[in-house]
Amino acid sequence: MGTLVSKQAFQPTSQLAPHSAPQQKSKFQATLLTLISIIMVFTMIIPVGSGRAFAGEQTVTLIANHEIWKYADTNTDLFGNGNTDFRSASYDDTAWKTGASPLGYPVAETSNYFGPISSGGTLMDQGAQGASSSSASVTYYLRKDFTVDNIADIVSLTAKIAIDDGYVLYLNGNEISRVNIPAGQVGHTTEAPDDWEATEERANITIDLSAYRQYLVEGANTLAASVHNRDASSSDIYWSLTLTAGYNASALSALSADVDKTPKQVNVHVGNDPSRSVNVTYTTIKSDTTKIVLTKANGSGTALTFTGESSIGSGNKYIHKIPVTGLEANTDYNYIVGNEVTFDGSFKTAPAAGSQDSIRFVYLADTQVSNAANAKALGATLEEVANMDPDFVYLAGDVTDTSTNETQWEQLFYNDGSYPNGGQNMFGNYLIAAAQGNHDNNTFNRHINAPTLTSNAIENRIVYSYDYGPVTFIILNLEAAGSDATARSEQEQFLRAAVADAQARGQWTAVGFHKSLITGASHVTDSDIVEARKFWIPKFAELDVDMVLQGHDHVYSRGFVDATGYAASKTVNADGTINEPSNAPLYMIGGHAGGLKWYALKNYTVAPGDPLAPGYSYLDIDSANPADNADGVSSDVKQEQVIVELEVSPTTVTVNSWMFKYNTNSDTITTQKYLYDTMTMVRKVPAAATPVTASIAGPDLAVAEQNELITYTVSYSNLVNANTFDTALTYDAQVLEFVEAKSLFSANNLLVNAVQAANNQVRIITGLASVIGQAATQDVVQFTFRAKQPVKVDDTTVSLIKANTVTRADAASSFTDVIANKTVADKTTVLYTYRKAADINKDGSVTLADLALALEHYQSTAAGDRIYDINLSGVVDALDFVIICSFIE
Repeated sequence: MGTLVSKQAFQPTSQLAPHSAPQQKSKFQATLLTLISIIMVFTMIIPVGSGRAFAGEQTVTLIANHEIWKYADTNTDLFGNGNTDFRSASYDDTAWKTGASPLGYPVAETSNYFGPISSGGTLMDQGAQGASSSSASVTYYLRKDFTVDNIADIVSLTAKIAIDDGYVLYLNGNEISRVNIPAGQVGHTTEAPDDWEATEERANITIDLSAYRQYLVEGANTLAASVHNRDASSSDIYWSLTLTAGYNASALSALSADVDKTPKQVNVHVGNDPSRSVNVTYTTIKSDTTKIVLTKANGSGTALTFTGESSIGSGNKYIHKIPVTGLEANTDYNYIVGNEVTFDGSFKTAPAAGSQDSIRFVYLADTQVSNAANAKALGATLEEVANMDPDFVYLAGDVTDTSTNETQWEQLFYNDGSYPNGGQNMFGNYLIAAAQGNHDNNTFNRHINAPTLTSNAIENRIVYSYDYGPVTFIILNLEAAGSDATARSEQEQFLRAAVADAQARGQWTAVGFHKSLITGASHVTDSDIVEARKFWIPKFAELDVDMVLQGHDHVYSRGFVDATGYAASKTVNADGTINEPSNAPLYMIGGHAGGLKWYALKNYTVAPGDPLAPGYSYLDIDSANPADNADGVSSDVKQEQVIVELEVSPTTVTVNSWMFKYNTNSDTITTQKYLYDTMTMVRKVPAAATPVTASIAGPDLAVAEQNELITYTVSYSNLVNANTFDTALTYDAQVLEFVEAKSLFSANNLLVNAVQAANNQVRIITGLASVIGQAATQDVVQFTFRAKQPVKVDDTTVSLIKANTVTRADAASSFTDVIANKTVADKTTVLYTYRKAADINKDGSVTLADLALALEHYQSTAAGDRIYDINLSGVVDALDFVIICSFIE
């Protein structure tokens, strides 16, 4: 998780007594008030622990409540020797489970210090037959890594612990505390002698560990604990701990300016190819070098350093953005951003583009922080998202309530609730991909740096596409497309190309945007949504998109919907899975993740032309519908937070939608996270591969006498990851003179353009730097000729005799040769000459008689008089007479 490290500064937090002087402030009072303000600022910035504190000492939290611990609850003896002993700092705990504190069982177990396990804690295994059955585990093992710097300036070390029944605590392998455990050697079968309850005063302990500062090391440290039951029939167990360090404030005062260079609001957004690139953004109060250093989590390779740019943003903060490229696919990276003060985090890159590895991602709708209560609720949600450890997180828009409100952005990352760093923990350690909502602006106020589509000089902000495993995600900005017809057209072109390319490569297709077209609640009749629905619903069905991931309506709903807005016919298998229907995407609204507002059903009448079935009948499930709630109430009463988890393999998509209730008054999660909805969609068997086709096109008529060039274009369709083409024509060399053959691909993509011409045949082999794949017709090569003089025939035919290319199934396979089916193989062009046209009476020569005939039809545009329009201009005029005169003998 992200951690503030090393050179940050700390200020004293001792409280100054209130001054009861006269109303007129003295110079001393003014100075005192200024000092209080400074202290309050630094107290807000630096987390303050509740352990022992002395004058001139700054208390810093090293381990907080609800942080993630590693634990082993398998009833296996882990007291070993050397590196095999769980107490050793070098012990390999990668296979252990992880969970937030407090840990134990049952979920209702609680302490005066840390609250119940049910409020964000972790339920541990109770034994083979459960607790109170003489089969409960006696000993549980826990480990927690933390970072500490400037240890020479630490003057105190304090732990707060809640326990049921006893424990032994170790710092970097050295025992530093035991409670309710007998003296002497401790082992796996050691039992706590007394029955302690976590609600008892004696079980909620504050311990001065200052004498053990010597065991701290600069940087990474490890706490390990063995927690012991009274016996194997114990009905409960409980563990939680916070650790604080007291720093010598005078020793750190020289660094006080550095705190304004602390990186905050750190996030890592997918780049154009998230297997190779990401976009990193963070803020500082003062200007500092914009920098990131990345290392592989496994320690291999060398560190990568990237710099970026910064500029002043909202709240007079410096917003730093760094494009990171050249990463390795499917690789865990640790990173550090900042310079004088740093923030460390981690993320994992996507599998290589074209990979068919299964993935698991979280889909959140409407985080929409607007105030402190929202922020606390979202902190709990995002902490749980991090606990779920997804591959990445998709945000379906409305990240904050008012995009230009900097306070809301601060609350998005940090809050004052039970999970104060829930936002920063998630954003700093998982890749995100965001769509723009109506409460966002087209830069997310620069806090999130999403890719941008720019095409034909039109910039459609936050429109992009990327591969993640077997899915191609296509993110659209319907906020821009709804008010700008040109932007909508651009986005449609982008969508069509991206879907065609993805389908040609065998990918699932998921389209993401904010405002829900197929809704489950009250926005169903909004005029802009109706208009967007009319435009996009038929297109998503036509393109056979697999999934449409929406937000905006603050409800959880899903359904397979066809081009008319009605529920599609589905086949449900014996195991409950659903066969994906054709041309009917799975539309989803991802519920509500933070903003504490929930929408209800709305009665509506479908207007003519609106592709929507009446009465929400297009949905399979809808949390706003009382029929889909065990509580029998709509979502605006139920008020659940929602986390949608999607697991995607090459053949299936499983949707697991989790809910829990968050109480804003008590700042607690009041229900355990539960599975509200689950569904598995089985991918439809693809139709037989559409054959690659080729055709030739050219002019029907060519004026030969003006030495004009005659061009023929060869096009291919249904290409699948092709990068080479072998195309050949035959022509009548007695009639046509070959001029050139060239590729129609951009110069940046063209590597080979080899032309061979001999006798009556011309051939061109084209090679590209990157593959193309699309069902749409693609113009590939152009052949140019000139009619020989004098023209000997009335027409000539050019024939396509070779149209070969290649295909490959995915990025990892070899290429296969393909011979295209020639749908149009011949093109005949009439060769029009002025000399023949000037012989109007067709007696074999041009004379005054021909001119006389033309003069009688001066200024005529009639179809029957076209034989007198020698230059084909559409009207008989003086230019035609000049041409006739030029050929009179």
